[in-house]
This record gives sequence, C-alpha cells and structure tokens, in this order.
Amino acid sequence: MSQNVIEQEHMLSTSSPLSSSSSPPTPPLRLLSVNAAAALLVAENVGTGVLGLPGFVHTLGFTFGIIFIVLQVPLNLFAGKELCRVASETESSSSSSNSNSSSQPNRQRDFFTLSKSLYDSSSSQTPRFVAITYYTNLVLVMANYFLTMSKSIQAMIGKDRICLTTSGIVAFVQLLIWNQNDKFKDFGRGPAIFSIFAVVSVMVISSVSARFNLEPSVTATATARDSGDASLFEKIAACAGICFAIGSQKLLLNVRQDIEDTADSFTSLKIALLTYVAAYTAVCVVAGPNPTTFLMDSVSDPILTRICGFLMWSHIAVSFSINCTALCSSIKFKPSENFTKFRWFILTTLVTLFSWFIAVSIPFFGDLASLIGALTSVPLTLAFPIYFGLRTTKHPMVAKLVLGISFLFFILGTVSSAVDIERKLEKSEAFRC
Repeated sequence: MSQNVIEQEHMLSTSSPLSSSSSPPTPPLRLLSVNAAAALLVAENVGTGVLGLPGFVHTLGFTFGIIFIVLQVPLNLFAGKELCRVASETESSSSSSNSNSSSQPNRQRDFFTLSKSLYDSSSSQTPRFVAITYYTNLVLVMANYFLTMSKSIQAMIGKDRICLTTSGIVAFVQLLIWNQNDKFKDFGRGPAIFSIFAVVSVMVISSVSARFNLEPSVTATATARDSGDASLFEKIAACAGICFAIGSQKLLLNVRQDIEDTADSFTSLKIALLTYVAAYTAVCVVAGPNPTTFLMDSVSDPILTRICGFLMWSHIAVSFSINCTALCSSIKFKPSENFTKFRWFILTTLVTLFSWFIAVSIPFFGDLASLIGALTSVPLTLAFPIYFGLRTTKHPMVAKLVLGISFLFFILGTVSSAVDIERKLEKSEAFRC
C-alpha cells in the first residue's frame, strides 16, 4: 500500500458507512498530475498478491494463465471508465442542483459517497452492501498480510526454529504495538516509499530464484499444482487469485479526488494498469515452470532468505498499519468524536486479533488470496462500478455481459475457494506447532 491509502485514512475518518450521519466532502488535499496519480495507483496495487501469481498461472497452465491475466486489462479498463463516468455525472448533477453555488462541485471520494449519491439509503440496501463488501475486503486483506508477515518472520529466524503459529503470535504483538499510533500518516512518505521498494525487491529476488534455483526451500509449502493435476475447483480458485492481484478500482475514486483534472483519472488508470500488469507478467515468465505456491519460498540461499524475510516484514508492517488505521478510524458513530487511547487500543486489538484468527485458520496463502479475490475483489473491481452506471451506460449489452460474468465468477470463485480451503484444512497444521 502507499500514500493514497494514508490519505484514505483521513477520508474514512470523516466519512464512515457505520456513522449515523456524514460530514460534507472535504476539498482535495493536493492536486496530482496524471503521472503522479498513476504512480499512486501502481503503488497501491503492487503488493502481496504477486507472491501467489506464478503459482496461479502454473495451476491454470502457462498459456491460459497469461491470457487470463491479459484479459483483466480490458475488463478493468471498462469498469474503471464506467466508474469515472458515473462519478463525473453525479458531481455535475449535484453542482447544477445547487444553483446558488459558484464553487467547483465536491468530488466523489470513495465507493461510499458515490453509492449514497446514487441510491437513497432509506429505501436501498446498496450503500450498506457496498460498505460490508469494502470492510470485508479490508479485514481479509489484513489477514493475508498477517499470514505473509508470519512467513516473513519464519524466513528471518529459520523455519526449523519457529513454527507458523508461533511466528503469527510474534507478528500479533509487533503489529499491535505498531498500530497504537492512530495518525499513521504523520510518519510521512518515508515508510510508504520503503514499503514499495521492499516488495519490488522481493519480487525480483524470488522470481529469479524460482527460475534458476533447482532446490527451492525444503520447507516450502508446496510446488504449485500442475494444470494437468488440478481440479476444476482449484483452477477457478486460481482465477480468483489473479483477480485479487490485479483488481484496480478499489481506491480509484480516492486518488481521483486529488487529481488536477478529473477527466484525466481514466488516463492515470490506464497507465497504472498497463504498468503493473506488465510487471506481473514478467514475474510469471521469469519465475519459470515450477514456482512454489508462495513465491518467496523459492529462495533457498540462507542470506537471501533472511533479506527477503526482512524486506517483506517491513512492507507488511507499513501496509497492515495503514489499513488497520483506516478501518479503526472509520468506526465512528459521530463524525466529530475523537478517540481516547484506551478506545483506540481496544479497537486495534480486536481488529488485529480477528485478522490473526483468520490467518491461522486459513494458513494457505494462495487459497486466502483466492477467497479475497472472489468474495470482494470481483465486486469492488468489476460489479459495483458497472452496476452503478448500468442505467446510463452507452454500452448496455457489454455492461450486462461483464456484470453477469462478474456475478457468476463471484459465486463460482467463492464456492471453489471455500471447497479448496475445506479440503486442505483436513490436513492443516493450523493452531499446531
């Protein structure tokens, strides 16, 4: 995650779907150029999802896996264009209805405000469903971070010296202490920039190790399932994992509100999407024919293993804290109320504990990523943006087709991920060392 997520904490703290009322939209914090906005979108999307991507491609078969990754580009661009169009239309409508105001219209800053502008919350459940999906995504992503951080601690200490459950407890204590600053944005850009550097470095080291290392870590979770041996459930779950890694719309509106000209927001999305999809494709190609399900397990050199563990630990410490701060700051019943240190401690403890519980209950990186992709990334990336603009779109047939595919994949992906997880839980070492 990156600076735009830090700004999200500010925005969520003033606009919560759990609040009984909401405050007026705040003006943009600063104006971003097209390239700066694209950089923020790239930084937000390039994260832990890429560590499972080569394994997902291997499960689908290299050719079909790469094709499926490439197909995400037009789907995401269509949904992103519809989202930008609907946001602009609601802003213009709001401006024209307020004829006494000569100022610029308030920009839609996130999915919550847009859904509230489009639907009457007293007669429609859409805003509430959007909020539930978004918060579910946030909690599951933090569980994914927790699992990754636990594996990172194992990499630093040694997998023969500490089990996954114990490293998860260590991660819990570290993150709980780190999360006690309720204004994480006060740290500035340094942690976010280092976080990006860390995850990119791990991507390079792990993918090169997967290609040239004939003896991956002996304690690696497993080599990714070959496409010929994978079941239909596993293949659908792999598709969901790719959707999790590539989904680009979740914070598009958050970045859009701070861009110099909102008409350029779609251009920024195109630049960002093409950039990190190209990088993801390169990682899958470099990783070679036999990647592990968790790409960092491909690193067998002890020194490189510890370096990757430290870098990923640093990335997760920043990303988890930003997301935890964003979530906890938004749990307000009055927009103006302030948090006491005790209440902040209770909130962060509950959120961190719940994330830890999910992580140790589903200690399978790829399957957890697949569940996140099907259950929340597909609705946030494709379904909601297209549904919002369905009544006014210039391409109703395409919109209905993509919406139908999204709904079908939401069902099939969620069921397939759940079935795959249930099968693996029978042999799981969750809660055991």
